[in-house]
Amino acid sequence: MLAELFPARVRYSGMSLAFNLGVGLFGGFTPTIVQLIGTLLKNPLAGLLLYTYVVATVALLIAVAILPETKAKDVYA
Repeated sequence: MLAELFPARVRYSGMSLAFNLGVGLFGGFTPTIVQLIGTLLKNPLAGLLLYTYVVATVALLIAVAILPETKAKDVYA
């Protein structure tokens, strides 16, 4: 799905940039955010579930609301 957001001539560059930014931001800040949530809620495991559910829900909402349908679109142009 991510590959279809970019035209064919820049598909690998666009997908690579989006993937690496996502991994860098989420992978880099996840331990800090999970520990912060656990500290605020006074439960060391609360951050693991809460953060996972929030990120998955936000990603689903963005995918449903913003991503265009590419079924009839020429993705090779």
